[in-house]
Amino acid sequence: MRELENAVERAVVMARNEFIEPGNLPSSINQSLKKAKKDTSRIPPGTTMKEIEKRAILETLHTTGGSKSKAAKILGISTRKIEYKIKEWSSNDDAKALKGRIRPENNVSGQSPD
Repeated sequence: MRELENAVERAVVMARNEFIEPGNLPSSINQSLKKAKKDTSRIPPGTTMKEIEKRAILETLHTTGGSKSKAAKILGISTRKIEYKIKEWSSNDDAKALKGRIRPENNVSGQSPD
């Protein structure tokens, strides 16, 4: 945390105007910013909210190794919502996109397996 504080203080001092620019930041932070820009998913213009929601859920499930409970926590929605959406997509012949991305979370106790 201290390193971040120092970087921000340095950037404020080095800034030539009222905005902090990438060149005002240490190279280690600049490299992280460049990597983050490359990793950012772009949403093409005209994409519907339904498609954006589906993509967000599927990519988060992929990131969590198929864990619905972890994905739900990250997305700020319930696991029931994810299960409902999966069922909806499966009934709409979108099952191919789901195959291999979701692991079953059968849990008789009702406690989260994660």
